[in-house]
This record gives sequence, C-alpha cells and structure tokens, in this order.
Amino acid sequence: MLLLGADGTVRTARTREPLHGNPTGAGDAAVAALAAGLGEGLDTSRLLRRAVAWSAAAVIRPVAGEIDVALAERLMHDLIEGDA
Repeated sequence: MLLLGADGTVRTARTREPLHGNPTGAGDAAVAALAAGLGEGLDTSRLLRRAVAWSAAAVIRPVAGEIDVALAERLMHDLIEGDA
C-alpha cells in the first residue's frame, strides 16, 4: 500500500509474505482503519501500518466484513515499510 502524506511524503508498507484468501472487503477494512486512525490522530506511519494490517487480516477471513484481530495486531509490528 502507498500512502501520500499531507506534507507530500510518500510511504509504502506491505506484508512480508503474500496472503491468500478472500480479498472481498480488504479495501473496506483499509478505509475503516484509515478513518479510525485519523479520528485518533495517528501519525502517517501508524495510519499506513494499521490500514495494511486490517486489510491483510480481512483477506484471510472467509467472509467479507470480518478481520482476524490477532493477526492484525501481529502484522502491525511485522510489516515492511519504506519511502517511495
């Protein structure tokens, strides 16, 4: 995922390994993570990590609209981040 900050910075983040499953709802999970994070005043890096983690945690669930909360928490600390 690529995030363009208000200051013009560009950040990227991804999981270390591809995840396989149901991608339906992954984008919605990312948007929900961004909305929640903006409401909490999270910085750009944490916003990006949360969006990727929630999106990935949605992919592994068989039903759209669910996320694996434990996986999302683990992924928050195990993503590959960088500047673009």
